[in-house]
Amino acid sequence: MRNGNAVQSERIDSIKNWGNGTVNASLRGISMLEAEHALANVWRRVEEYGADAPRMRFCFRRDGSINIQFSFSNQAIAALVLNGLDTACREEVRPGRRQ
Repeated sequence: MRNGNAVQSERIDSIKNWGNGTVNASLRGISMLEAEHALANVWRRVEEYGADAPRMRFCFRRDGSINIQFSFSNQAIAALVLNGLDTACREEVRPGRRQ
C-alpha cells in the first residue's frame, strides 16, 4: 500500500487518496481463504481502533478469485487498518497450517 504518509504493504494492489479525505484500497485476485482472512483482520482492526467500518465492494471472478475494494472516510484510520494486512494474512494462510 502506498499513500501520502508512505504506509506500505505488498498485498494492497492499489490505493487512492481523494481530496475529501476518502481512501480507496483494493485487493485483487485473491483466493477465498485469503479473502476470509483479510476481512477478519480488517474487521478486528476496525473494532480495535473503534473506527467506522469501511464500505466494501466485492467482485467474484470467473477463475474463482476475488477482488475486494475498501473505502475509508479517514486517511489515518485507513493506514492503521490496512498497514501490515499482507503480513497478517500470509501468517494465517500458510500451506500445511491447520485452520
